[in-house]
Amino acid sequence: MTVALPNMGFFTTMHYYSQSPALGDIVAIKPGIVLQIPYKKIKSYRNNDKGIDTLLQLLIHKKKYQLDHFRVMDAISLATDRLFYLADQLPELYRNLTYNELARLLHVSESSIYRAKKKLVTRRDSG
Repeated sequence: MTVALPNMGFFTTMHYYSQSPALGDIVAIKPGIVLQIPYKKIKSYRNNDKGIDTLLQLLIHKKKYQLDHFRVMDAISLATDRLFYLADQLPELYRNLTYNELARLLHVSESSIYRAKKKLVTRRDSG
């Protein structure tokens, strides 16, 4: 799972080299501008154009950074602690998602998100 934020790479479910589909779907949650760069068009420039290589590395790095945090969150058993982790480690994501989207991401109910957010506010006010 990936949540695409502005200035972040978001890849299709088609594997670049084998052309076999990966499991999953791309779902647009909110309208926005998407820059589509077909891999076939830039493949010949990879490793030959520093600008293309830098752009791809930046986009890929942001996605990997998010996925690394998602793996950590997946190992956290308490929904409240998962939300705290998300708010601390991925604040832009936390700020941009609705209760429903947070619930889907964290695999909990919206009421659990509501309760966890109240605890987060209390935690921040006391600390």
